[in-house]
Amino acid sequence: MNYKQATTGPNCDQWKIAIQNELNVMNKHNVWSLVPRSESIPTIPVKWIFGIKSNGQKKPRLVVIGCRDTEIYSASDKTSLTPSMDTTRWLFAHSSHDKLELIQVDVRGAFLH
Repeated sequence: MNYKQATTGPNCDQWKIAIQNELNVMNKHNVWSLVPRSESIPTIPVKWIFGIKSNGQKKPRLVVIGCRDTEIYSASDKTSLTPSMDTTRWLFAHSSHDKLELIQVDVRGAFLH
């Protein structure tokens, strides 16, 4: 799904709200500041990626197109931390053994920290 499809197709009102929420989070955390465009300085192209979580929540993400930032960040800086299956199994086994309750938390804008 591209931006035009999301903002004009079915559920466009929900997508527009989700997009605005994403922009609000970025503005709140000062992700960028708008400056006058200069012909001598190249701009960084971006695009929207649209996803729907298993609970039906709309999740738009504004991402940089390509690897334009390779001089600043290493590959390890660009990946999200994901636990291995062994770690996940250990967590479930430990919580079951000790009769602990596990909950899932979805943190809005967690990638900004």
